[in-house]
This record gives sequence, structure tokens and C-alpha cells, in this order.
Amino acid sequence: MLGDDFIKKLDEYVRHDLKYWSNWNLDKDAKIVWNYDHASDFWYGHTIGLVTRTAIQIFIDIYKRNPTQLEDLAIIEKINEYSKEYKKCFEKLK
Repeated sequence: MLGDDFIKKLDEYVRHDLKYWSNWNLDKDAKIVWNYDHASDFWYGHTIGLVTRTAIQIFIDIYKRNPTQLEDLAIIEKINEYSKEYKKCFEKLK
């Protein structure tokens, strides 16, 4: 359903993104600005949201259209494949 070009670009983005988040340190003012209770959950959810937005933009850039509902689901399934790696980036915040 998702083409090789899309998968390749998303994989490249995620690899780069994971490098960033694995070396990232929490800003002391972030809790005040964002008003969250659990840093690891907040930053994981925030990041997965950004990855989802980026994945949809990659899809639009390649195919020059919005994804269908089935393609949206396939994109979400693909992002779920990366979820454990992203969770590891934020475990240190617990």
C-alpha cells in the first residue's frame, strides 16, 4: 500500500530523528511551559505526533495528494513499528 519511496524517506527521517531524541536533554523550563505531569509520556506523545505529521507531509510531497483512510492507517501502522525506539529515548525522564 505504501510505496518504496515513501518508506525510504520515512525511514531516513526516523533514523535522523531518533539520533536527535536519543541525545536530547530535558529543558528545566519545559514543564512550566507545557504544564505536563509525566515528562516521558508527554514527550513520547508529542514526538509521535510530530512523526505522524511529518509522515503525512512526506506522503503528500511524493504523491501530490492526501492519503486515503486506508493509507492513513498504513502510515500509523508504520509509525507504530518505531514506537519502542522512541519510548527508549524518553525512559530517562521517568
